[in-house]
Amino acid sequence: MKLIAATIITLSLSANAYASCQIKNETSNDFTVEYGNVSNRSFGSNHIDTFPAGSISGKSKDGASFSGSCVDGDRLVIKEENGTIKMKKR
Repeated sequence: MKLIAATIITLSLSANAYASCQIKNETSNDFTVEYGNVSNRSFGSNHIDTFPAGSISGKSKDGASFSGSCVDGDRLVIKEENGTIKMKKR
């Protein structure tokens, strides 16, 4: 019984360590993204990637930018609407 409880606790902790959200970049811009302790991560146009839950911001070479946050399990999209880059739920 103790082994089962220890296994459940271990799985719960490791699931939290890998909590993430999925973000799809539907713009034609390549972004340099910052989140957590990571900066300068490349996030290409028309690309899907996973990021850890928390605050995320990105900026392209031509100055377009976005920022926001996600929680575990979110599925977000980055789109250009009326000349403005927006990150929102899919």
